[in-house]
Amino acid sequence: MNEEEIRVDVKKEENCRRILSVEIDRDKYDRERDRVVKSFSKEAELPGFRKGKVPADIVVERFSQEIKTETLKTLLPQAYSWAVSSEQLQPIGDPTFSDIRDEEGQPIAFNVELEVAPEIDISDYRGVEIPEPEVEIEKEEIEQVLGNMLDRFADYEEVERGGVKGDLVEIDYVMLDENGEEIEERKVEDYPVQLGTEQILSDIENGIIGLEPGKSVEIEVNYPENYKPDEFAGRKITYRCTVKKVKEKNLPPLDDEFASRVDEKFSSMEELREDIEKRLLEEKKSQAERKRREEAMDKLIDANPFDIPRSMVESYKEILKQNAEKRGQNVEGEEIEKQLDDFSLRSIKRYYIIDYIANKEDVEVGDEEVEKEIEALTAERPESEEDMGEIFKKGSEPYKNLKAKIFEDRVFEIILEKQES
Repeated sequence: MNEEEIRVDVKKEENCRRILSVEIDRDKYDRERDRVVKSFSKEAELPGFRKGKVPADIVVERFSQEIKTETLKTLLPQAYSWAVSSEQLQPIGDPTFSDIRDEEGQPIAFNVELEVAPEIDISDYRGVEIPEPEVEIEKEEIEQVLGNMLDRFADYEEVERGGVKGDLVEIDYVMLDENGEEIEERKVEDYPVQLGTEQILSDIENGIIGLEPGKSVEIEVNYPENYKPDEFAGRKITYRCTVKKVKEKNLPPLDDEFASRVDEKFSSMEELREDIEKRLLEEKKSQAERKRREEAMDKLIDANPFDIPRSMVESYKEILKQNAEKRGQNVEGEEIEKQLDDFSLRSIKRYYIIDYIANKEDVEVGDEEVEKEIEALTAERPESEEDMGEIFKKGSEPYKNLKAKIFEDRVFEIILEKQES
């Protein structure tokens, strides 16, 4: 097609929608229709005529609607492709054709609705001013980590008393039917439960606390309406629970010997505490830097408004919902819907801004940079050199993710670079 055969008018709508009003010259339509008629004539089989020998006027009369449909089926996509190219549009998703008009002696006219890639022009993205926060580690944080370490090295001694929070209990439980009979296929045996860790439903945990070994109790559980899996949602179910064993947790003393048990490189508790403080400080600095980056991104988003195709937001939301449902989280309600909508919109804008800056600044990450990063990660964990090489094998998802991280790091270095005063 050329400019003499087709005319296009573009109307901009919100959320990156475009409505194209297209006209195709009648002569162009007639030529394509003649081609379709010839094609039909070659294949047409009608009583009294041999295949391919049916006169064209009879073919047109007999297959008029089919010929029109076939002609438009060829011309409309051609016209759409030409319009998109001539108007330098970047379509996202499939177009919607509507209001097709075919009047004798007039151009073929129709509308096309489509979504296009956002039009972005980000200004002042270098040196976005976000103060660097001061981070420090409190003594209580170190003790919390030590407490978690103690739990990992705890010993458990079987006792003949009811379980209390902190104990490890071993239970059998079975669902009961409406007549109070056990449902055999819903029976679980020798199930370990650490009391006080919210490992099981609170109704069941509260029911077995204080229950001595060998004792049983029937516990009624009221499942919330949004419970996952759905088969339990909103139901009232009774379980028979039997405590088989109660084991008391015994923690080792916090001494130099414990430090060596954690890692033989530590010869004293002082060294262990120093290492914990160092790692906590590194993690806090990383968290602070991530927060700082997102604050800078929020500034760029606020200062550079641009539309995002609605279909992209809906697709992103659907992925978020599916992931949340897999984790058993509720995704219903207006408030949650708005949160998902806002998060999806921001995430997509974030992607486009990073991509825009990377293109402007020619940011690229080669495989050699990824290999250097893998070497650095390996140096931090020399005992895992073989595992790290396997985890970040070239072409693997972890490798691609690491490459993407380095790429994003480079872009944020530009965004947050210090300006000369």
